[in-house]
Amino acid sequence: VLPIHEQLAFYRLLTEGLYQRGLLPDRLSNLVNEL
Repeated sequence: VLPIHEQLAFYRLLTEGLYQRGLLPDRLSNLVNEL
């Protein structure tokens, strides 16, 4: 299991990739960016 800050960094990269493909709602992207 990764440390929590590494998990957040991973999820942020993952959601940014999905958002760039237009697969992620703005609201969810904004929520992740606030973490």
